[in-house]
Amino acid sequence: MPSSVRIISTSTVRPPPDHPPRIDLASWDLAMLSVQYIQKGHLFSMPDVSSRIDDIVDQLQISLARALFHFYPLAGRLVTEKPRDGTNGFFTYVDCNAGGADFVRALADGISVADVVEPFYTPSFVKEFFCMDLKVSHDGHHLPLLKIQIVELADGIFLGFSFNHIVGDGIAFWNFVNSWAEINRGVDPISRPPVHDRWFVDGASIPIKLPYNEPEEYILRPKAPNLKEVFFHFPSEFVAHLKETVNMENRNAGEPTISSFQALVALVWRSITRARQSPENETVRCRLAFDNRTRFRLSRSANLT
Repeated sequence: MPSSVRIISTSTVRPPPDHPPRIDLASWDLAMLSVQYIQKGHLFSMPDVSSRIDDIVDQLQISLARALFHFYPLAGRLVTEKPRDGTNGFFTYVDCNAGGADFVRALADGISVADVVEPFYTPSFVKEFFCMDLKVSHDGHHLPLLKIQIVELADGIFLGFSFNHIVGDGIAFWNFVNSWAEINRGVDPISRPPVHDRWFVDGASIPIKLPYNEPEEYILRPKAPNLKEVFFHFPSEFVAHLKETVNMENRNAGEPTISSFQALVALVWRSITRARQSPENETVRCRLAFDNRTRFRLSRSANLT
């Protein structure tokens, strides 16, 4: 099937050179080496896009360079080195002076905003709005840690982000996006400057040495089945009713009350398990990552990348 998206240009955007040259990675960062890039996007309706796209692209590139002044690790690359003493293992860190971030301009003038949002299932061409589909964080040794693609549609634009999970998690990703938006609007200073410090256990040897010799020993690239994708929206009224229903049953049974989040996740997970038709004696697991920065006693912890 021919591609729906045509690449027009690719530019490399670099921050000013005045920043630390290297970031050593903590254990939690290194655990993300096999995790795929964070890929999110914004869709904008803009009927007069063809007459404005040049100015939009120029402005975004200028403001991106300014944003990378604050988020300079995103312009780097991963580097792996062997111990100088000849022992087994290796160290991986971020070289903040390498490569730069990529900014891609693309055209899909045969696709409208309605083509993206109206189908119940996410159209397959949406994957082409992103540049790093199926890439894992370890690929940041030779690929950009940040790659942004602006796609001109028939009546709008799609701004797709590919963000290496080694550099930050979802909270850090959205902090970058919001900070870039502030800079693009002329806000100075940005409201939430990032903190690039890593936390290490007291007494830990830095950099952390991983006990492997080759990437194939620890990098996993599972092949996902060809599934359909869909977004579900749960209105606040529905969630409130669900929570109250469950907690009423819990109170009658002498069980503890649960939060709205717990009630919704339980409903979704039970529905998924039921749809999979798993055997009754099979153990199923639900794994969730959550943000606990606000539980730290550090005032700046909410901005940690």
